[in-house]
Amino acid sequence: MKNRNIIIFGWLCLVIVFGSSTAVLAAEEASTMMCDEGVVNIGDTDANVQEKCGKPNSQSMDKWI
Repeated sequence: MKNRNIIIFGWLCLVIVFGSSTAVLAAEEASTMMCDEGVVNIGDTDANVQEKCGKPNSQSMDKWI
């Protein structure tokens, strides 16, 4: 019974470690977006985003839809 608990605890630790690293990688991928004419990045100018993605359907401050 004790060995079984150790194995379960080990698997749980692995899931936590690899699960958290996957979340970090997903967050990094969110810094770019693919458009018809190329990839835009956080920090690109408005003109660069419009050139690659076209005009937004709606725009409110820094949020484009």
